[in-house]
Amino acid sequence: MNGTASGYGECCRLVIEHAYHGEREWTGWRAFATAATRDFLERERLLVRQAPGALAVFAPGGQATGIVEFAIAPGDPRFGGYTLPQAPPGQVLVADGGRAAREASGAWRLHPDACIGAESLAPADGAPARGPLPAPLLVRIDLARTPGRCLVRLDAASTYWKYYLQGMLAERDVAIVDADGQVAFARTDAVLAGGRKAAVFLSDRAIALRERPGQRFQLCERAPFGDKVLMKRLPVAGAGGLTRVPGGEEAVLVSEIFVNL
Repeated sequence: MNGTASGYGECCRLVIEHAYHGEREWTGWRAFATAATRDFLERERLLVRQAPGALAVFAPGGQATGIVEFAIAPGDPRFGGYTLPQAPPGQVLVADGGRAAREASGAWRLHPDACIGAESLAPADGAPARGPLPAPLLVRIDLARTPGRCLVRLDAASTYWKYYLQGMLAERDVAIVDADGQVAFARTDAVLAGGRKAAVFLSDRAIALRERPGQRFQLCERAPFGDKVLMKRLPVAGAGGLTRVPGGEEAVLVSEIFVNL
């Protein structure tokens, strides 16, 4: 973020974290100023610079007053599938500096809880559109109230993992075992399209989606003298392959994973 005018200093820096990416920095987003903010920046002679994973506002002498708004557009088209909460049509998540909380690191978190939640949903009227839909997140920063580092933290959706085991092993006494002993899978048998038989295994709980999941699920076959490990590590759920199925009062997310042996 070099190349600022002489006498300018950074008065605000926006960083966005996403639980889906774990400890890795989330860089796949771009910020776009609202029309009112563009006018304000020009009038007050403020500069905005973006780099992967951050946006900075520069002011003469490094200080400024006023409110700036930026629509955040993720680059991943699957973003809505692994982000919680999901903004329904006509609404947008608003991270508002007026409700900021100071974290131990000194950063200003632009929402009251650890992650932005459904209480921050608002009508999308006025949010700049990026493509056919409005950007799912709008960030509002009060430059005088929250100077320095500003933070927005997004949570990841959780899904039930559903394995479809196809092929000859589907008819044998096999099971999915969690090497860490945290998740259990219940088996049912199903007939898929084309008459193909499959052993179906569904997790007993929802599992948080991660870009690099750490789960170690093994495919084992029951044997008289102990289980035999057929696959040391089954494929893990990702941002794709998500379906919604009825689950009590609300639909639940399920990650469908097909294994052919």
